Amino acid sequence: MTKVKLAPFIEELSGTMGDFYFRRTKKKGEAVLAKRPRKPKRPSTAQQAHWDRFTDAAAYATAALANPELSMYLL
Repeated sequence: MTKVKLAPFIEELSGTMGDFYFRRTKKKGEAVLAKRPRKPKRPSTAQQAHWDRFTDAAAYATAALANPELSMYLL
């Protein structure tokens, strides 16, 4: 791993630059430049099933909040 000592006037780096991002480690507080992780192009069947369940739950919540009888139990 390459180590870089920054000048005192640069206190912190954060964010992304191209395919890389800057972050600070929790243990030692070192600045790390890492390549951004990429998602797979297609979700797995388990991911798709989870997303579908979440979509159904969000639709139910929206409908329940619109119904005055149900919304008094939710809030």
